Amino acid sequence: MVNFIRDIRDEYDEPEMPFVIGVLGTGRTKEKVDANAVSVGQRAAAKSTQFKGRVSSVESYKEYSLYSHAVFEKGWPEHFHEWDTVGSDRPYHYLGSGAFFIRLGDSFAKAM
Repeated sequence: MVNFIRDIRDEYDEPEMPFVIGVLGTGRTKEKVDANAVSVGQRAAAKSTQFKGRVSSVESYKEYSLYSHAVFEKGWPEHFHEWDTVGSDRPYHYLGSGAFFIRLGDSFAKAM
């Protein structure tokens, strides 16, 4: 992630370009997200001293809908009308939930 940020800044000749990192949160709980190497790396990049004040991270698991996940788990094909109001994809894509992506976008905007 650190290299990615540096590369993008170099490519666009914007050495102070701000970044918001959405920490992978498909684990749904802090404990599971804390155990994910990608999430740990994303957080570490945001805390890097070279990016102080210009790169932040947002915990996406906080926006994940456990209610929507419960609908998915009980069998979305059998409960399609309920599922159709809360999601459209698998958990690894945050259930394709429009509500999730709106909340995450708001969190990104606040972090920026």
